Amino acid sequence: MLSPKARRLKAVKSKIEAEEEKFDFSILDKVVEEANNVDIREIAQQTEQEVVEVETVNASARTT
Repeated sequence: MLSPKARRLKAVKSKIEAEEEKFDFSILDKVVEEANNVDIREIAQQTEQEVVEVETVNASARTT
């Protein structure tokens, strides 16, 4: 078991700032732009819909 002291980190501000400068904010901007907000009730309705077709795969079948 780890002692509380073992979990502490000594953060060096200059190192943190140097790493932050490397961060590509365009990736974050893209993800935020493409994010979808979905009402939880809509998710519940989607899970109740009947599945019409399901593809099955036989993982134990080997082809050589």
